[in-house]
Amino acid sequence: MVVGKENIPLKNVRSAYWISGIVALIIGLFLVLETSLTLFYIGFGGMLIGALYTMGPLPINSASFGEFFVGLSMGVGIFTSMVYINAFDIVQFDWITIGQIIVASIPRLVALSLLTFPYVLKNIGIFMKKQDKKTTFMTTIINSAVIPVPIIITFLIGAWLDI
Repeated sequence: MVVGKENIPLKNVRSAYWISGIVALIIGLFLVLETSLTLFYIGFGGMLIGALYTMGPLPINSASFGEFFVGLSMGVGIFTSMVYINAFDIVQFDWITIGQIIVASIPRLVALSLLTFPYVLKNIGIFMKKQDKKTTFMTTIINSAVIPVPIIITFLIGAWLDI
């Protein structure tokens, strides 16, 4: 979108893609050489999800599950890569460790904010039945507060408790 808005020449965009891709590849290969091929597979999976997210005639960002895979790649994949790079030679990466990494990648207390989901879903149902500003617009205003406020509160509590 920025490319079209700012009239950036496609030649410059291609150059930026190639340069950033080559830099990422060099750094990635260096880290693989310092650790093992396991890091290559983790990184390849993340890059594949990133590529499939936007390229091709039917990218996954146009499907309802696209954000799930990107969230999984960024939330778990990047965290797993970081743990692996820092502890590959001292921690045995078995299924128990992988499970612990997955649990650790979920922000502890922030997950409590998901308890608001039934209330938010109820408000969405009310709004979807009758989309009239006079009677149901307030549900969107309430949801816009109910969704982020618990996330912020639980994040701050987690930071304060150092969890």
